[in-house]
Amino acid sequence: RRLPAHRRQLETLAQEAVAGMHQLWTDTARELSESLAPQVRSDQARLEGVLQCAEIFATCSKVLQIMMIYGWPQESFESAAYPRRFLEDLRSSGIQDKLLELARRALALGFDEPLAQRSAAHVGIDVLPLRVSLIKANRAVFRTINEIQQLKSLAFLPLLPGFLEHAIAAFRYFVQARPSFINQGASSNASFDEKLAVLCTNFISGVLDCREYKSDASVGDQRVITAQGDVHLAGNVQDIQAQANQMLLELFSGERLQSFLGSVLESLVLSPGEVEEWIENPEDYAVREEELTASLAFRPAAESLLTTMVDRFPEQAVPMLVRLVEGAEQLASASGVAAGDAGVVSPPVARREAAFLAVGLCAYDLHGKFPFQDFLRGPVFTVLGSSSAGLEHDVLRRRSLWLIGCIASEIEKDLQPALYDFLIGLVESANEQADLVVRTTAARSLQGMVDSWDFEIANFASRCDRSVRALMQLSRSCETSAGRLIQVSALKSIVERVQGQIIESLESMLVPINELWGQ
Repeated sequence: RRLPAHRRQLETLAQEAVAGMHQLWTDTARELSESLAPQVRSDQARLEGVLQCAEIFATCSKVLQIMMIYGWPQESFESAAYPRRFLEDLRSSGIQDKLLELARRALALGFDEPLAQRSAAHVGIDVLPLRVSLIKANRAVFRTINEIQQLKSLAFLPLLPGFLEHAIAAFRYFVQARPSFINQGASSNASFDEKLAVLCTNFISGVLDCREYKSDASVGDQRVITAQGDVHLAGNVQDIQAQANQMLLELFSGERLQSFLGSVLESLVLSPGEVEEWIENPEDYAVREEELTASLAFRPAAESLLTTMVDRFPEQAVPMLVRLVEGAEQLASASGVAAGDAGVVSPPVARREAAFLAVGLCAYDLHGKFPFQDFLRGPVFTVLGSSSAGLEHDVLRRRSLWLIGCIASEIEKDLQPALYDFLIGLVESANEQADLVVRTTAARSLQGMVDSWDFEIANFASRCDRSVRALMQLSRSCETSAGRLIQVSALKSIVERVQGQIIESLESMLVPINELWGQ
């Protein structure tokens, strides 16, 4: 694992050792898959063999992944023999079926606790080590397949349907297994592995976003310029791309796309753990929301998947998303918002918050196809104007404020002055008792409106001094540099956009800015 720091030695090692490592990997995959067959009766000795086999398989996968990334000079990777041989073996030796079989059984035994308990009970073995090893093995499958798909997209195409179908099935499982306010009674943390969920989700996103799988794409070194100056794809590459595009259209079509889009929307729901962090340390939660990425956590990965799906299939996905958002809004309106603050969010409120999140994430693709003005003047302003208190209201208010920052360019000019005043009022220290997450989100939304392409200084100039004072007061309420950075970033946007108008606010800025500088 240290060899990537020694590129030349790794290149030599990879070309000499990778064939044997690959053979060990494929043999172990077959052995592990066969050991997990339902008809195979296990005992303690056999279990130990399965555990060792899973460890070998996972470690081989990590080594192969490193060799694929670093083991060949970039300029010679396309012609390197090993990647081609690896894909050929996956297609011809039956190892693809074994890998998928292994992944399915590992998913079932590793995450379906009742099934795992039943499978282990009749031989009297401890199921926990088996579950842990199978989770690691399943991660190893997707790490390796992710790398191959990204590095050799067109050559991977024959393997795509099987692995994509499994990733979709796994994603649906994770949505159900992930502890949330919708399914908290039916799942537990023990049944949800976030690293594997992220790998599967990012695999689907990578496939949908893959340039080589779009019929109108061009692949760098596969292009040929004709005597007339026209650019064509060499050989049968264009046919392969058309085939890939058609395959994805069939896999994500009609009811299947709508059903999967519903699963993605449900994956955006807040988890009890997130709300618990919000309640216990609002500043850390606000900072974490800024820092989480799709490679680290399931919900950001699901957010990326949603935007990728809508971008990939806009004609089909946008109307479906609009219907799902409207359905969530109708359900929430019928159920109402509770005023309690016991750390529990009702399913209708959780789904409504997720629907607001989806609208903000897909605002660009929804332009001209979604009634933003009606949505603002209706559900969003209703939430913001409510005098209700408690956790559920704060959850919806925070997301409504965030949404305003996302769709700033959609907001009509006559609404902007009142919104500026409302956002600044939330940020101001006069409301210091308000939820810090809500106040920080209001600062971010103010920044979003100021950063909007159609920002007009005339609508904001009279509010410049007040906004600066409010942001500096909020920064003083933060205990960490990361928390203060959110407010200073908003302040920076204001300074850049209002230009000379900021001169009247210099006195408000310089003292607290110097304090921060000194700290």
